[in-house]
Amino acid sequence: MLKIKLVLIILGLIFLFPQTIRADKADIYYYTIHDDGSLTWQTKHIDIAHTKDLNYKSFQIFKEFFNSSNPFIISDAKLLSSIIDRNTGELVLDISSGINDYGGNYYEAILINQILKTAFAIDEVKSVTLLIEGKQSELSEGRIISKESKLIDIQK
Repeated sequence: MLKIKLVLIILGLIFLFPQTIRADKADIYYYTIHDDGSLTWQTKHIDIAHTKDLNYKSFQIFKEFFNSSNPFIISDAKLLSSIIDRNTGELVLDISSGINDYGGNYYEAILINQILKTAFAIDEVKSVTLLIEGKQSELSEGRIISKESKLIDIQK
């Protein structure tokens, strides 16, 4: 009798909280720089809580993205919010001002492309807008990311 009650309790919890039991897969993209200065894409596969909520899904992905040990991600940069407009496919990422703690066009382009490639791995995302502390602002080297729909050119 106790075993039956325990099984019923477990099944009830699974029914009430399925996102904590099942996991989805997602990918984070980042560059590796080689001794000769060339760049190659690397993929980090992550598990995220199962959800149909696109905003929560994108938040999980980019929270992991900004917490990664990638040398092109500034450790002071934190994800504040992540919202996907289902009608337009625009992903709006709000990042802390720590994202500007770097220098150089080259590193800025690398950082932007890593964000864009990771965002475009989410099927519903068609464009990306980057806010800094809730405002449309320039990154350190002057770029504004507003409704970007493709990767940018990287030039040394």
